[in-house]
Amino acid sequence: MTRGYQAETSGSLREGPAVTETLRYGPSMPLATLLLALFSLPLLAAGPADDLLELSSVDARTRELATRRLCAELRPEQELALIALAGEADFELERRITRILAARDERLPLILELFGDKSSHSRLIARAAFVELLSRWNPSYATEAISGERLKSLLYHSQRGLVHLPASVGKPAALFERLAQGARLGLPLVIDRGVDLIPSRSMSSFQGAPLELLDELCAQNKLSYQLHGLPVDASGLGQSTGQWIRVSAARDAGLSSSDELLLLWALRVRAGASDALASARALANTGWPAPLLWFEERWRERGDRVALSGLLTAASKGRCALVLTELDTQIAIRERLDELAEGEVDQQAMAEIEEIARGIARVASRSATGEDLSEVWQSASRETPRLGLWARLVVLEGQRSGACELTRRVLSEGVSRDPELWFRALRALVADLQGSSDLDWTELEFPLDELVGLATRPGLGRALHQLGMESGALSACAGLELLRAELALREGESCGELLYSAWMESERGAALEPLLVQWRVEFGRSRVALALKDLELSEEEAESWERLLELSGVLRPGSTGDAGDDLQKLACRAGGAGGAELRGLLLEELSMVDPSASEELEELWMAWRRVAWALQESGQEEALRSFEIQTAAEAVENEFLRELLRDFPPAPRGLHKALDVGLLRQ
Repeated sequence: MTRGYQAETSGSLREGPAVTETLRYGPSMPLATLLLALFSLPLLAAGPADDLLELSSVDARTRELATRRLCAELRPEQELALIALAGEADFELERRITRILAARDERLPLILELFGDKSSHSRLIARAAFVELLSRWNPSYATEAISGERLKSLLYHSQRGLVHLPASVGKPAALFERLAQGARLGLPLVIDRGVDLIPSRSMSSFQGAPLELLDELCAQNKLSYQLHGLPVDASGLGQSTGQWIRVSAARDAGLSSSDELLLLWALRVRAGASDALASARALANTGWPAPLLWFEERWRERGDRVALSGLLTAASKGRCALVLTELDTQIAIRERLDELAEGEVDQQAMAEIEEIARGIARVASRSATGEDLSEVWQSASRETPRLGLWARLVVLEGQRSGACELTRRVLSEGVSRDPELWFRALRALVADLQGSSDLDWTELEFPLDELVGLATRPGLGRALHQLGMESGALSACAGLELLRAELALREGESCGELLYSAWMESERGAALEPLLVQWRVEFGRSRVALALKDLELSEEEAESWERLLELSGVLRPGSTGDAGDDLQKLACRAGGAGGAELRGLLLEELSMVDPSASEELEELWMAWRRVAWALQESGQEEALRSFEIQTAAEAVENEFLRELLRDFPPAPRGLHKALDVGLLRQ
């Protein structure tokens, strides 16, 4: 009998016994018989179990080919047989099963199922497969986590701009979630399950760079943070996937191995433990794709709310699973939202409502099959609860589909009825109409005097300008001078008189300087300076006004004459090009500081910040580093000075951004 060929289940051919005694390769064989024999080959192919049997073949080539086929495709009927095979595997078979399990991200559920096997041998295979699956995503998980103190030194100079955290009330875990979404730390922020156990409390307002906010929130709640996924040499920070910052309670800080953490979270989700929701969110925040595939499967098969929480958390960070773009899924989520809003609303319900709103807001407004998903969220009755409306408006703003009856109805009801809801409706409408020619705020007919209560809300001026409102429309409204000045600036008109009158009514300089810095960064120095030139002031008034403009960066350092007797102006000039000699004078001031002179210390502290800001804004990073080293050397033997300059250099001044804390706002 001659050798022939038998078809594999994958469609390729492999050597095997002859199909028939008459199948021969030669000119004497009739063509019709040959074609009939070839077409019959797939019918005679072995079943799926043959690949599993061939893992134990005596032929090494056969074992390797079977392993590769199973790595590429593992059928549902083969999964249970593979689990059974793992319990009695020898060393080589154990390695092959590990390769098969770790070959694809969607096999994470199978690995976790193997952890529940009674056989300790199976559990060892599961652990090896889990680690190998992780290493395909990030090979650095074998290293220890980097402490928060070292992370601060690595990330400090990458922080840009200031973030304002408004006063809020709620669970700290929810505030950390808002921080993860709204502040640019440069790395994903993962909130460990233990943080979710901290009860609700009031939290005061705070302003700083994103890393400073993280540090302050951790200090207030007795938490710590570490960096996971970075190589030992700390190379490639923020340049590859799989790096994340973990915030944890003190009792959990000892568990610092990345693979152990991820495995623990995954097993808690699979077991449906009390902290399964927090564990699912933690897995989703890491950016690891494997859990999202698992969550998607669990939601499709059983409508698992824990899996949905993980999917929504990932979507809020821009990683949207396909299942969330399906019409049936969005209808089910909206029904869940209305169920929560109509029931007894506690902190847990509010957190879930906000999770739904933030997640769906990042999902595309059109499904893969062409349905307009925004219609699901544009529908609301007069009886829809306030939280249900709030969530819908957040979704419509994110999907840029807010030009609808719902937003116009909320806006027409006025600001005073519900300022937060009104502002959300305004943002949703502007996000949809931005860039079109249909912008006309007069159609909304909202009372302008009610804007006084929202005048300081970040983003209000931009939204009203995009909606077509002009500064002259607010001329009869007292208390809106700053808002009028911003609208005039955006229109390209002069606003010096408006700004000066607002400044005279506030604490001189303290309230306006951050606003001027914000405008200078957004619009540029020359545009702001040009808009403020319409003032006629006395010599004394002009000196104070120009000093404010110079300290805020609107006027260049030293443009108002000699500043030798003004420490703050000296600091501004010391940060400019060629300011090394002036920085030397400041270091001499530091050596002669009197610890008991509180006003002098405050001036000195502020001067050092201005030097750093000026160097940062002019791109002199090397000069800033040199000044930082000289400052540290001056304070090395002086504990008082070390404490005074503990946070030097400061975060760069930039576009001020208010963190959107949503339902946590007081």
